[in-house]
Amino acid sequence: MHTSAEQRRGGASAGRQSLRVIAFESRMALELRAMLEGCGARVALAPAMRCVDIHAGAPAQAFAEALLADRFDVVIFLTCVGVKALFKLLDAGYDQRALIAALARTTTVARGAKTAVALQELGLSTTLAVPQPATWRELLRMLDERVALTGKCV
Repeated sequence: MHTSAEQRRGGASAGRQSLRVIAFESRMALELRAMLEGCGARVALAPAMRCVDIHAGAPAQAFAEALLADRFDVVIFLTCVGVKALFKLLDAGYDQRALIAALARTTTVARGAKTAVALQELGLSTTLAVPQPATWRELLRMLDERVALTGKCV
């Protein structure tokens, strides 16, 4: 193991100054970089994933029309970002109160706490919240145990 003179003298940040970190975070990448650099690390950002706005007007409108016509029995929301993007897309052409009222007539499922909070911010209480760690496994297990899906529109 090679140590620098400062490390041998016991400098508190000497070890971190030579630390190289690659951060795969995407949403809080700049904040994470600043925090790590503040500790003396050299940081490279390489987001493992990123959110990209899509212009899914027609599918979103078809969803809204079916929702307002009470065609859904269960609606599953997977991400906070998805909830916000959907309602932003529908904001121009649909009454948000009517969409929320239609969702209130269905079984709504939120996969994760942030998703549930995004729905609450819209004024909607979720029927079911997927238990932690809120992966697809917990989602499917919860649906199997608590929702009779046979013949339902999801």
